[in-house]
Amino acid sequence: MKIKNIIFFFLFALCPLFFPNCKSDSGQHEKSYDSIALDETEYFKNIKPTDLDAINEVIEGFSSPVEMAAVIQNLEIPFAKKYLVDTKVVEDYDTNIKKALGLGLISADMGYLNIYQRTALMVEYLLTIKNLSDDLSIGQFFDFQSLKRLVDSSDNMDSLLFMTTNSFFKMDQYLRDNQRSYLSACLVTGVWIEGFYLSTQVAKENINGELKDQIGSQKEILTKLIHVLNIFSEHPSFKKIVISFKELETVFNNVTINIYDTEPIKVVTGGGITYYPSQKTEIVYSDETLQQLIITTEKVRNSVLNLK
Repeated sequence: MKIKNIIFFFLFALCPLFFPNCKSDSGQHEKSYDSIALDETEYFKNIKPTDLDAINEVIEGFSSPVEMAAVIQNLEIPFAKKYLVDTKVVEDYDTNIKKALGLGLISADMGYLNIYQRTALMVEYLLTIKNLSDDLSIGQFFDFQSLKRLVDSSDNMDSLLFMTTNSFFKMDQYLRDNQRSYLSACLVTGVWIEGFYLSTQVAKENINGELKDQIGSQKEILTKLIHVLNIFSEHPSFKKIVISFKELETVFNNVTINIYDTEPIKVVTGGGITYYPSQKTEIVYSDETLQQLIITTEKVRNSVLNLK
């Protein structure tokens, strides 16, 4: 599934975060970005254009675990605040890499809160997202007061979906267009690991075939994500994340994904009959491997959350 469809599912099921605001004060935040990020950008000044093309290709074709949200919602597992990132932790992040990771982590948690309609907590997480966005000079994509009103009223969710989806596209594109692809990679990393962590935590309580398949399907996604992170791995923070993710990848080696061709789909139109190729995906792994994924994902997620 392509990135636009991924984020559509993410925002629909998980209700994040970004709201377009044409009257931006982005220039006001640019100075803050420069002062914080100088030590980071030195590591990335020699990134090759071919590497940037690879980053764009992977991110734009990136599949995401957030489609699990619909499965989680149907399992009727009680809400558990203990799964969420403590907003006080990310408030202490002191580099742009950490802030972008935190923005991704908190965004995924906002989705979990939305599933369970915990509107009181959502305001706290929205405020954290606002602060992180401002620090990263992407606050122009976030209108806290307008979004808070929508959350408080729980109305106009279709409009919220459209606007937040559009804003997320703009935010990600802005980072990549302004030589900040490493922050886009961090944002995607934060969203992915937190979404996957939440799903595996739910699997502790109640596992069914659909959720198990969704968890197993993340094998290919993790491989693509490691490929992107490796481009920036000269930076110590990225190197630590890659090492951590490779530990999770080792567990995923016990997951087999088989794709079979099936009978073509027949579509009858006014111009005749058209046949479209069709495939079936089979994901095979043991309950023991699932338990290893749950344990390792918690370890990896916490290492990202507490990145030094």
